[in-house]
Amino acid sequence: YYSMVTVICGSLYFDGGEESLKGLFLFDMEKGNIEAGQMWASKNLKEDKLAAKLASQYGTLGFEVASLRLPFHKIRDWVLSGGDGAVASGDLDSLGNSLLNLGWLNILQHNFEEAISCFADARSVAEGIKYQRGVIASTQMLSMGYYLLGAEEKAKELFQETLALVEEETDDRFLGNVFSNMAPLAINFGDRNLANELFKKALNSLHRSQDFLLLAMTYTNIAFEQAKAENFIEAIKYADFACQLAELIDSKSAVFEELQENKLIWKEKASDT
Repeated sequence: YYSMVTVICGSLYFDGGEESLKGLFLFDMEKGNIEAGQMWASKNLKEDKLAAKLASQYGTLGFEVASLRLPFHKIRDWVLSGGDGAVASGDLDSLGNSLLNLGWLNILQHNFEEAISCFADARSVAEGIKYQRGVIASTQMLSMGYYLLGAEEKAKELFQETLALVEEETDDRFLGNVFSNMAPLAINFGDRNLANELFKKALNSLHRSQDFLLLAMTYTNIAFEQAKAENFIEAIKYADFACQLAELIDSKSAVFEELQENKLIWKEKASDT
């Protein structure tokens, strides 16, 4: 039952706008029961096929909402057991998503080689089941992973591959996420015009899908890039947008705490100039 509640929370969240807030509210109301259900599924997934399926659902369909409401170590546990559940139940689609999520968590911990391994495995799974969005997402994340590892030429190659793959995609939320992640890479590769175009595409797509978290993260990326260019007034403006959205969804992410701290520094630098 509580696995389905988690799925409903995720479904509402993905609908965007007011529905996203309903999904978060429902998760908050049922949080204790949801965590208990996930723990049961995780402990029994090796012996029980239903538990394996439920663990997979918690770790994939519940990931976005859980990542806004649970501490990092619990989110990681959800993702790891979700991957185990996907393997045990033979759900390759969920396995690919679990690998992408695990790779992202490794990026956050600066475990770049492990992240690349996860993204490469995710792409292999997506190619095997002919899931184009999975191929696009994993290729884009591989580009980020190789750049952070210092392998810039490989990162550029994968970046161009992603640009070619994404041309036929139409889902706004998916496109917004991809474009938002690619724009900072374009700046790092020295193409600020392309980066501005990608940021614009990301914002347009995410405004249409009303994904508040991805919008907040995109505004955060833009704020930091403006600050790097010493456009502190613009950086503060975009930081305000991001923080307002983060407050709206009651995000506990350390990213927005760091942004608030940097905003104070930017205000001092703006006043100096």
